[in-house]
Amino acid sequence: MKIIQAQLVAALAVLTTVAPMTAMGDAGRFQFVFGSVEVVDKDGNVRAVKRGSRVEEGDTIRTANRASAQLKMVDGAALAVRSQTEIRIDNYSFNDEEKEDKSFFSLVRGALRSITGLIGKSKRGNVRVSTTTATIGIRGSDADIGHNPITGLSAVRTLSGGHSITSPDANGQPVTLHTNAGQIAVASPGQSPAFARIFPSFAGNAVPRTGDAGGDTDSSSGGGDGQSGQGDG
Repeated sequence: MKIIQAQLVAALAVLTTVAPMTAMGDAGRFQFVFGSVEVVDKDGNVRAVKRGSRVEEGDTIRTANRASAQLKMVDGAALAVRSQTEIRIDNYSFNDEEKEDKSFFSLVRGALRSITGLIGKSKRGNVRVSTTTATIGIRGSDADIGHNPITGLSAVRTLSGGHSITSPDANGQPVTLHTNAGQIAVASPGQSPAFARIFPSFAGNAVPRTGDAGGDTDSSSGGGDGQSGQGDG
């Protein structure tokens, strides 16, 4: 298992350092595809993908059972999409003179690993992953993120850097929890986010690992950093 994790780290490191090759409108490219992986565009058209296939804003990426994929975004960010996962590129722009740099994703189900690129380094508040339960702010870092649409459970495991997870409490008030390297936080519907020692299994593909208890909890009027009222991204 340690060997496999080391290989994944090395592969993602390459993705984040290779200079982007982009065409107009591209958000990123598939660098690795295993098993059945498809993309659904914003008009509902479905296409199978392979290495080198592109993704755009509005696309939804779906992996089947025992399938996985790795993507490199045009800002150098890397995504490792686990099996039985569905993730949508809600709003993505980079080096566009008419738009602000941003990277907003929605995790519908499953799990992924996210390593931030240039957007996360220069505009931390403009990088985030949202679920129906929580918003995960990504502060120039590396993390596992998961969501179960049946139970509503969302989780983040910080591998390096820092993150925030924001969800409404029982009174509907947003509460934000900050994590550092080695910490895991979870959020369930109607409950404030909390630290956990085990990263939950999502679609049977997340490997449990213990985390460090502790960190800071903030009550805020919205968003992920507990100070500005908006997610860290």
